[in-house]
Amino acid sequence: EELSVMIIGSPEWIMAGKNDFTHVDMNDIELGRKAANLLLSQIQQEDEVPFQHIIQDCTLIEGSSVRDIR
Repeated sequence: EELSVMIIGSPEWIMAGKNDFTHVDMNDIELGRKAANLLLSQIQQEDEVPFQHIIQDCTLIEGSSVRDIR
């Protein structure tokens, strides 16, 4: 009753459906694709690559591991 747990990401054990944790699905495949593209850009450019902000869509999957504090 006095503890809430929220997981960032979607580990396999969460997706197996054997629990009811609240978690943020970060779309791991798309996140990996963006990271790989950034890495390849840095490898291929001779000049320094400017700092970038990358926005990643995510989805809150509500379970029963977060207590309502209202």
